[in-house]
Amino acid sequence: MPQIIIVITAILMCLLLGRPAAGLTPTISGTPVSPPAMSGPASTGPLDKEMPGISNKYSPLVFPPIFRAETRVRSVFTKLSGTVRNTSTDFSRSLVGDLGYEDQGIVVEFMARAQASRLSLRAHYDMYLRTYRGTVGTYDWPGFRVGAEVDLVSSASTRFGVDMDFYTSRPSFGPVVTDVGSAIIVGPRPVTAGVYLCYNPADCGTVGWSLEARARRSTRTGTRINELELAVGLKSPEMVLGTVSVRGGIRYTDMSLVSDPFEANVQWLGIFADLVYLY
Repeated sequence: MPQIIIVITAILMCLLLGRPAAGLTPTISGTPVSPPAMSGPASTGPLDKEMPGISNKYSPLVFPPIFRAETRVRSVFTKLSGTVRNTSTDFSRSLVGDLGYEDQGIVVEFMARAQASRLSLRAHYDMYLRTYRGTVGTYDWPGFRVGAEVDLVSSASTRFGVDMDFYTSRPSFGPVVTDVGSAIIVGPRPVTAGVYLCYNPADCGTVGWSLEARARRSTRTGTRINELELAVGLKSPEMVLGTVSVRGGIRYTDMSLVSDPFEANVQWLGIFADLVYLY
């Protein structure tokens, strides 16, 4: 009798816990009986990868999305070339050879980016240590822009996605001297769309490679900007407070401003050095 009571008690406890004990699985006609399912299955959806618990109605907690941040200081040494053209007469003049523009410039760029889940917002400020000035007039490109990024592929080491940038002011070139006076070419505020690839291996305790490649082009007429950029360097070992990377790279920028009947075409070839903090 005591043995029967012990067996019955064990079976009842197993049923209450939702799983049978080894060797005590109840059977009906030799077929094991499946234990009853637990209430509240832990089902998850695609959003749980970004915010764990958000699509599970049985989860008592919803965790915040992954947060990342980045700041960067970049020194760029640029080489300028280009022409200004009268579209009605097809007469053009060289910026450097004919108009006396300096062909070299120095720009210090500051960037800050904040990311939640797959969405990033960033701001750029360019400080021109040497302006692009000729014997007549200057070439003024906006120094401040804001951007947004969406990661299509996101992991601890790699980011690949699309972005858009918006400049807050209008670029200008001139004055352009004509037979009846002078004119300044002013373009609309540039808006660009592009793609990017960022690779920073998440190997804790080791020095690793850091790579970033970007390409963008204008989405509106009147002001054109096409740009290619590649940066490669080394990053420090990963720590709780983030990592630091030192990179070098090259950037090519092709720009044009159109204000009928004048068109200014400018090319920048830049070599730069980066100091980047990643969190």
